[in-house]
Amino acid sequence: TLFYDSPELEVHAIAPAPKGGIYVATSPEGRIYRVDAKGAAEEFFNPEDQYIWSLATDAKGTVFAGTGDKGTVYRISPDGKGDVFFQTRSDHAMTLRIEPSGSLLIGTGGPGRVFRVDATGKGFLALDTPYKEVRAVRIDTKGVVYAAALNGQAPQDTNDTDSADTPAAPTPPPTPNVSTEVLSFSVIDVPVSAQSSGTSSSPPERSGAIGAVYRIQPDGLWDMVWESKDDSPYDLSVEADGAVLVATGNKGKIFRLAGEPVQPVLVSRVPAQHATVMTRTGDRTLLATANPGLLVSMANARATRGTYESDVKDARMVASWGAMSWRATVPSGTKVEVSTRSGNTRTPDEAWSDWSAPYPTPEGSPITSPKARYLQWRAVLTGGAATPLLTSVSAAYLQRNMRPQVESITVHPSGVAFQKPFSTGEAEIAGLEAEPVERRLANQGAGSSAQTGGGPSLGRRIYQRGLQTIAWKAEDENQDDLSY
Repeated sequence: TLFYDSPELEVHAIAPAPKGGIYVATSPEGRIYRVDAKGAAEEFFNPEDQYIWSLATDAKGTVFAGTGDKGTVYRISPDGKGDVFFQTRSDHAMTLRIEPSGSLLIGTGGPGRVFRVDATGKGFLALDTPYKEVRAVRIDTKGVVYAAALNGQAPQDTNDTDSADTPAAPTPPPTPNVSTEVLSFSVIDVPVSAQSSGTSSSPPERSGAIGAVYRIQPDGLWDMVWESKDDSPYDLSVEADGAVLVATGNKGKIFRLAGEPVQPVLVSRVPAQHATVMTRTGDRTLLATANPGLLVSMANARATRGTYESDVKDARMVASWGAMSWRATVPSGTKVEVSTRSGNTRTPDEAWSDWSAPYPTPEGSPITSPKARYLQWRAVLTGGAATPLLTSVSAAYLQRNMRPQVESITVHPSGVAFQKPFSTGEAEIAGLEAEPVERRLANQGAGSSAQTGGGPSLGRRIYQRGLQTIAWKAEDENQDDLSY
């Protein structure tokens, strides 16, 4: 049921208040309300700042508020009197977290940094990232701090029908490959990042990453434990065994980071584009999502059956499918079943084929899905006391053979030739190689004394008695070699 309806447009932060109430931070007017357990509200604090992004309360009932667009953090007493606690010199104070020692951790946006501020308001820069904002900060039982950093909005997923309100990126022109190729896909599809030395990491503009998770040790040393070119981390949750769950967008993936060195594993996906907020309650993890807005509960216990659907693979044109094979570790009492479907639309719909029956052998089975441009595979993993591990899936395909296209043929007047661009010494004639005419004609299958095609553009025009220059332009969508 509706508990409280704010007079402002947005609520970005909630924190516990005395006697079962809550503090509600609103934007864009930048006010904090105290709402009692029955939903009755009163204005608690009204700073000059436009946005209030985050709230935190300590054991004494003091409220800390992170604001924008000046990056100011306020300290507010239980009676509603507040003052400036810390100036981050960033645009926004995005997230707050109180350490057991009483120090306040502040994650900022514009740029993405983490500050540690003591009770006197003295701040220290604990982490400086190359990302635009630090969205979440969490602390484990050993005092290790984890921070999720990202570069704002993740790229839109053109395969997701929920993103129809955003113009899809234009489809790149087909770039066919020669003959048969093998595609290799990995279920564990996020590489382990290189360990940082404690200095600022490479900017994401160079690495292509859009998000990362950093770890700050109690002695101040930090490293990057995870980064991704496809998934933006929105929130973190530390499990009892020290592993870290990462809620991401824009495909709603939940990753688990564990081990030393840290190994990322995709553990689940929510039925939404973005998993934005995550919290632990008992033996379950609650996740709030966006697009659409849902509340999802995820148990700690391992499921006995799980399904993974791959991204849609594009053969660039209608293709014949070859063999499907995969590699997996399958303990006794477990199994892995792989199926495929195909279609000619980028997003699977009713016009696609049905899922095939599971293929019998992981060493390779002929794909039974109809010839089409797009292919998708699905893996169903069944376990019990043990669990199977799928490490790779490969599908072979052969593109439809397309006719070569001859775009132009130019026959120049007798005696006209062209000098090769950037020639040295005596003028080198384009298309006239230093080899016997008979061998050149046999190799090229043509009857002209000088030919150019597929090479650099013609250079300076010259006259050479006894030569005939023919130039052409042709291409093949399969990028097959062409003989002239």
